[in-house]
Parts: sequence; C-alpha cells; structure tokens
Amino acid sequence: MRLLVACDHLALTGGLLRFERVGRVLVRRGHDLAFLALGSGEDGFETQLRVLHLEDAAREHWDAVMVPGGGFPDATIARFADLRAPHFGVRVQHLLNGPVRRDAYARVTRTFAPDLIVANNDHWGDADLDALGHPWRRLIGAVDAGLFAPPVLRPARGVRHRLGGIANKRPAAQLAALDRLGDAWALHWFGRPDWGLVGARADLVASGRLNVHGPLREADLPAWYHGLDAFCSAEAHAGWCNPAAEAMACGTPLVTTVHGTLAFAKDAVTAQVVPDGSDEALGAAIAEAADRIVADPAGAAVRAEAGRARIRALDWDTYADGLLRAIADAVSSRAQRAAAARPPETPTRETVQRLSDLATAEGPLPDDFDALGYIQLHPDLAALFEHPWQGRLHYLEHGRREGRIYPSNLTRAQQKAAQASRIALAVDGLDGSGKSSIARHVAEAIGATVLHPFGGQVGAIMVHLARTGQHALADDVAHAAVATAIANAPPGPVVFDRHWFTASQLLSPAFRPGWDPRPFTVMCWADRPTTIARMVARGTPNPSQHMTEARIVGYRALADELNVPLLDTSRITPEEGAAQVLAMLARSAPHATASRSR
Repeated sequence: MRLLVACDHLALTGGLLRFERVGRVLVRRGHDLAFLALGSGEDGFETQLRVLHLEDAAREHWDAVMVPGGGFPDATIARFADLRAPHFGVRVQHLLNGPVRRDAYARVTRTFAPDLIVANNDHWGDADLDALGHPWRRLIGAVDAGLFAPPVLRPARGVRHRLGGIANKRPAAQLAALDRLGDAWALHWFGRPDWGLVGARADLVASGRLNVHGPLREADLPAWYHGLDAFCSAEAHAGWCNPAAEAMACGTPLVTTVHGTLAFAKDAVTAQVVPDGSDEALGAAIAEAADRIVADPAGAAVRAEAGRARIRALDWDTYADGLLRAIADAVSSRAQRAAAARPPETPTRETVQRLSDLATAEGPLPDDFDALGYIQLHPDLAALFEHPWQGRLHYLEHGRREGRIYPSNLTRAQQKAAQASRIALAVDGLDGSGKSSIARHVAEAIGATVLHPFGGQVGAIMVHLARTGQHALADDVAHAAVATAIANAPPGPVVFDRHWFTASQLLSPAFRPGWDPRPFTVMCWADRPTTIARMVARGTPNPSQHMTEARIVGYRALADELNVPLLDTSRITPEEGAAQVLAMLARSAPHATASRSR
C-alpha cells in the first residue's frame, strides 16, 4: 500500500513523529509511506522516509493521503483541496487531540473532505464522532516498546530527585510544582522552551534546579527517561501523549493529566493521574504526586511495572495493522460508492429524448465532435463523467453556450480533405518575392479571404523546432496553424499566403504525404537584387545577409522538384502577377491538383 502524509513541514511534533515511526514499520513490510511538505518551514527532525513536494507527489498514484491534526497555517489548509484529486487515493483525517480542538479540525475537514476520520484517542465519544458526518475509526496510538524499555541498571542518582517534563507543555504549572517541591528536586525539560520564562527563573537555572536539554534525538530519549525519578505530562488537550507513553515504557513513574493518556494511565494502577486546573492548582497536584513517589518507592515501582505491561500491548506493528485495515476498508467503501453512483454506459430512454430535443432546439452536435475527447480535455468534466453520451449531453446543455472547445474526431487526412473544399489557392515564396501582394489581388478578384497561417511567432517557432531536430512537432505546428486559420476565417473560399510548400522546405520529404491533397500552389520568386530592394523598402534588417543567391536557387529547385508552377515577379507589378496566377488557376483541374500531391 502507498500512503502519503500531508503536512506544512517536518515540525518536531508528536503528531508527525507517529507517522515517522509507523512509516518505518510499513516500509519494513514492503509498503510505502512518504511525507508531503506543503509549506516552507524548517524541518525539526531527520526522517528515514521520502519527503515530497506537491508537484512530485502529483506524478505518483497513492492508495491514501492522510492529514495529521489541525494546527496548520491557512495557506497550507487551502492546499489540502488539491489532495482531492483521484490519484491521491482515499483521504484520511487523523484527530490527534481531544474535542477541545474541534474547530481546528473542522477547518481541515471542510477543505480536505475526508473519506475516513481516524481518532487516536478515547477523548472523542462515539456520539462526537458520529456528529462529524463522516465514516470514522478509533485507532489508539502506539510506542516502540523495544526501544523504550527499562534499563538493565538504573543510573546513579544525584543529590536531587529528578522530575522530567516537556518544555512547552504548561511550563508555568511545572515550575509551580518545582517551587512546592523545594530544593530536594530538580526539573529537567526536553524540547523547545519559552526562553523568556526560563530567563525569568534564572535563579533556578543557576542553582541547577531547572535544566533545559533542548530537543533530543529519538535514540537519546530512553537514557533521558531512565535518569528520572518521575515524568510529568501536563498536557491540556492531547489525544495521545508520546512522551508519557515512552516514559511508561521505560519503567519511569508517570504523573499525568488525563489528556493524551486515557489508553494507558489508570490512576493508582499504572500511573498517578492528577486533576487539571489552573497552573497553580496543577502544579500543587504534580508536586504532591512526586512526593508520594519518593515516600513510597515500592508503590511507585508496582505502578511502573503495571504501566509497562499495559503499554507493551500498544506497539507500532499492531497500530500498522489497524491503519492498513482502516484504509483498505475506506478504499473498498469508496469503490462501492463510486460503482453505485456510476451512470450506465448507455443513456436511458429519457436521456436519448433529451439529446434529441436539445439538438432540435439548439442545433445538432458538430459533425467532428469527439465526445470522450471533450470530457478528457476539460478536467472538471473528467472528474465527473466517463461515458461518451455524457460528453454529448454536456456540450448540448452547457458546453456550446460556454464556448468550450472540443477535439475533432477527424483524422488528419479527413481534415485535409475537408480543408481542400475551401482552399482556392496557395501562394508561396521567399520574403520579397511579391507573394503577399499577389495573393491579396487574387483574393479580391475571386471574392476570397487571404490567410497567413505562419504569421507572428508561428513561423519562428517552426524554424526553431526544425533547427533543433524536432521535425514531427514542427510539422504538427504547421498543420495546426493552417487548421486554425481556416477555422477562424469567414465563410467562403480562402487564399493561403504560405501553406504546405513552406513546411516542405523546412522538413524532410517524409512529412509531405501528410499534406495531401495539396491545394493548387504557385511559387513566386524574384532575382536577388529585386528581392533585396523590396526587403529594404519594407524595412527588413540585413536583407543582403539573409537572402543569399543560394537560398533563392534552393527555393526554385524545390518548386521544380515538386512540380509547383513558378512565377518570376522581378519585372512585373502585383496586378500583372495576379493576372498570371488567375490564368494558371483557370487552367488547373482537379486531376492536376491530385497529380501534384503525389
């Protein structure tokens, strides 16, 4: 199974570390779990898993994408909407805190639209989870009971008892407890503290009663827990408290609030559970519990052993099993819902009548309408529809009115045949050959529209592609330019100022059959002095450098090779040239045009 965990960045939080730990288990079993970083914050821990950005993750297919928690910046939450794309799989939202964080989770839920909600704690009642309006599972957290285990020999104690805690979890309450405990105790923090608060209690730091260890690597945490006489968790709204579980697994006596420890902390059995309250009240309760540990070490040892037995059952392999089952069920349920909601491959009788009524009222579908291609061309339609009749219905009901484009179902040969009925003439030649003026006069004489398919940047793009060896793409651009020019032209015949001959002089002969049937074409040319003079008059820069004798000769040679009539414009006016072209056009016949295409 391939799983993706979306976050802002790799913040040093229990909510993300849990996925690092279960990810290692899953990878060991042959699954894949990766992090998706949607923000730009500084990473707080080193991961053994892949870390992807959205554009990379979007190129892969996933069984599920998971969002842990709700404490994300608004910009990151907004990007969760991108994870609703089908290739990200089922969407799983994890509730890692109690219901007090309900509003934060609701913001994620509205954007993410989860297929499944997973609560990692018992703080949420069944009724609370039902009220969320989404399928849910309860999957209690876990701890690595192999890494976090009692020491073979407890380290020697100093002159003071050691109380451990998390630096950013109710620090004022922990300091209140330390004040009550007196000089016999020292408080040891890990994590990132409020340094302003630490500075305000510089006396405790100076006396050695407040020790800040900073963030600790996972491998260093067991020894830190082993060196404590007690660990206190002062969480206010956690769902699962990793440090409390780790301390219990290490056999360290635990003093904790109810938050994040319902699954393993039972008062007077596995831990001392103290009532929550103000910082002062909570500090007093923690101090009383710590004194009880010192006063009754045997009782503390019994509770610690019972806690160790309880926590061993909550391991990451068991958690991984539950997570895989929950996701597999969500995948199955989603597939069943999709199958039930999927429309039939053929339209119902009512839909057939609707299609007929729309065609009568609004006009029929275009002859070359590719219904399935129309759906696939528009992402919003591809997310909703999959059958051709749905594409036809949408275009008749909405697409035509909205100006949506559609792909043609005609082959290139069919497109060329359809274009041939409108093309009266193609005039080609080098710049300065007089072709554009002659094309304009001929068009005026026969009531046609002049089209310039390779004007603007199109011609430059074709030349660039040809020079860089991208011949097939250059040919595609040329065909598209011609098709676009005809599609946008007013009704009636057209005269092309450059057409297939321009493409032929850029590309190899292998591409010429794709231009059949070729329109009647005249290639204009002039001697080099005349050509350069015309280019100078038009303001073309450096004409002598670009218009060489060899280039003119090469163009004429290609025209001879392809049986294209040549018109020397060196000594004639555009009007005279147009008259000669009209005479050629009158003499041409359909069979002659067909022979020239071979």
